[in-house]
Amino acid sequence: MKKYWKLLLCAALTVGAFTACEDVPEPYNIPTEQGGDTPEIPTGIEVTCAEAVELTAALADGATSADTYTITGYITEVVGEVSKNQQTFWMADAQNGGRVFEAYWANLPAGVSEFKAGSKVRITGKLTKYVNNNTGKMTAEIKNANVEILEEGGGVTPVEGIPVTCAEAVDLTKALADGGTSSETYTVTGYITEVVGNVSKNQQTFWMADTKDGGKVFEAYWANLPAGVSEFKVGMKVKITGQLMKYVKNDEVTPEIKNATVVILEGGEGGETPSGAKTLADFANGDFESWSGGQPTGWKSASTASSATLEQSTDAHGGSYAVIVKGTTSGNKRLAYQEMELEAGTYDCSFWTKAATSSAASLCPGYASVGSSITYNYDKGEDGKNRYVNDIAQEWQQVKYSFTLSSKTTVCLVVMNSKTTGSDLLIDDFTIVKK
Repeated sequence: MKKYWKLLLCAALTVGAFTACEDVPEPYNIPTEQGGDTPEIPTGIEVTCAEAVELTAALADGATSADTYTITGYITEVVGEVSKNQQTFWMADAQNGGRVFEAYWANLPAGVSEFKAGSKVRITGKLTKYVNNNTGKMTAEIKNANVEILEEGGGVTPVEGIPVTCAEAVDLTKALADGGTSSETYTVTGYITEVVGNVSKNQQTFWMADTKDGGKVFEAYWANLPAGVSEFKVGMKVKITGQLMKYVKNDEVTPEIKNATVVILEGGEGGETPSGAKTLADFANGDFESWSGGQPTGWKSASTASSATLEQSTDAHGGSYAVIVKGTTSGNKRLAYQEMELEAGTYDCSFWTKAATSSAASLCPGYASVGSSITYNYDKGEDGKNRYVNDIAQEWQQVKYSFTLSSKTTVCLVVMNSKTTGSDLLIDDFTIVKK
């Protein structure tokens, strides 16, 4: 097109006083002809998944590359459901290459409803070095990558790890440092003995053992539900794959795999939770996905337990939303769930939190017993004093706590935003189960 335009210009000049066209510049900003090729989306520096990991490792913790990169490889695992036309997946240089590089909340191309394992893709964006403050584990990723699908996959099962039993997995986990994660990927086969909480973002937590009546031996924390499976059921024989993690609280070790890939080998017997654990049917919206009138559904006590100003946030640990618990240095502020009547027993609670601003935050979890008066019962440390979680930074971290009721009690679950810092907090993915 440019040459054709130049020839016309030269011909016009030849008719007049000029006969030479060597120095006539080529025109620019020429509109493309109707029906021409659509301009390609700019790409970055071409690298493999392995090369992208090495480049990411060279960055400072939490840093993002100055350059834009384009990585070609295969989707080996899809994580969670689609949200706001985005979905997360892991990729590698080969279809069975495991979890090498993460496309975190990648953009779905036009006309594509979801990503599929086995697809050959090309992703473009800036590399980010995410480092977990608790475990020190690095994740090489591109957040909000643009994606081109080169070959459509058929949803192949991700590669398996080193096969071990539940008991062997526990021994291997104990050998790790507190809060550590194994460098190897393992596949643990056993039976689901307890399901914890409801399904959230296509994930659910369960305990497993080497036998159906083996008790709570190894935890699959927020394991991914296989395609076509709506929930995990007690009695299922499963095979889970991921990296072992050693979670430690008050010197108690929990051996687990977080976000495990699950293959169901045998179905369960109706999914009834055995004695020893009970999901609370009257607790809902722990994921803060449901809102009404600017407030999270269910998170409002009829008592003074609800004292904090709450706001919706799209900076979520999972799903689309989390709750901001506003803070102030003039007094402690509380996020409180609506009143529930709980039977006598021990209850395990868990939630995720981070600072909502650059200022570090502080909290203390617990519950309030409600009657003719209200009594606040906060989680205690070994010294018998309230256990504060301090120095909360702008990175998601999990908080777990337990409490025991000696008789049937009306309670409100609470998270107190401490006036020590007065900073705003983000809370998401709250769960409670009865032992």
